[in-house]
Amino acid sequence: MHCIQLPQVVDFKEALDFSLVFCSTPSAQDYVFDLSLVKQMRPFGMLLTAALIRSFIASKQQETESPVRFHVANFDQSKPAHGYAAHVGFFRSWGAPYGSTPKTEGGNSSYKPIRELSVTNIISISRELKAHPGEIVEAASKEFACFLGVGSNPDIVDTLTYAIREIIRNVFEHSKAESVWLAGQYWPTYQRIEIAILDQGVGITKTLKNNPKIVIIDDENALNLAIRPGVSGKLIGDKQRRHDKDDPWANSGYGLYVTSRLCQNGGKYIIASGGKALILEGQNASFAKCQYNGTAIMMQLNLANVNNLQQCLKDIVKEGRQIARGNDFKGNLTASMITTNLSEWIKPRP
Repeated sequence: MHCIQLPQVVDFKEALDFSLVFCSTPSAQDYVFDLSLVKQMRPFGMLLTAALIRSFIASKQQETESPVRFHVANFDQSKPAHGYAAHVGFFRSWGAPYGSTPKTEGGNSSYKPIRELSVTNIISISRELKAHPGEIVEAASKEFACFLGVGSNPDIVDTLTYAIREIIRNVFEHSKAESVWLAGQYWPTYQRIEIAILDQGVGITKTLKNNPKIVIIDDENALNLAIRPGVSGKLIGDKQRRHDKDDPWANSGYGLYVTSRLCQNGGKYIIASGGKALILEGQNASFAKCQYNGTAIMMQLNLANVNNLQQCLKDIVKEGRQIARGNDFKGNLTASMITTNLSEWIKPRP
């Protein structure tokens, strides 16, 4: 029997560290996930931790013909962190028999429970309604954005809808994932929102390697490139596709850039894929080690530090288009050609 200890604070930092635990986990017939230390849960930490456990369980079940058993130790509903995690669907999302099942709706003014959006279901609904899948994603994104006690503020709702939609769109276009997972929380005392979105697809490095104009050296390079405007797994310079006004998926390659820029002022943006996580906070950019085959994103917005979000969004999109013009050139695009220092273009908005 091998015991896997969940961290005390299941936030972005601890979840990234937790991803490395599975790299050195020995083979066993029984695995125990120990919750005895867990005291805090955050949206991104919960989504990433659950995805890591799901992947670990699936891989172990495929490795051997002998049955592999998984157990949970020291779950205590009376502990606030355990009770909250159970209520929002954390345990059920990776197969533990506690709490609620991830929902497609629900929550209150301070949180949105974990939910799974099936790519197949969205496509099926779009066919039934004779609508583009983008319209279904738009509706789901807006419903998710109308929580957290900010539903009465159309400026915030529209901006969050855009941000959520763009990240979900990346899953549809590039990840080859079956589902996208979401969770969110709002802390009114701090006027801070955290939204986490995750898929278990092929990851950013493999996605960008589909573009013959991009040279990818490693996962760090891939993340560096991924948040640049106009860069995607699709061929750079596909102007007809990118500027088709009738295409709800137009402007491919801007989503990660725009959403990361929105989170700069007093917020935080994390994108983890492969062996690296890129952490953007103000003018600071850093990388952390992790091990996650899909793509996990955290957006934190401090609303007190962001004025006129819609105008901010328009400015960022305009800025991104100007930068993207430099990507349309003959020859291969590398991270070093675009930027040698992220802080050269990561600047706080006025």
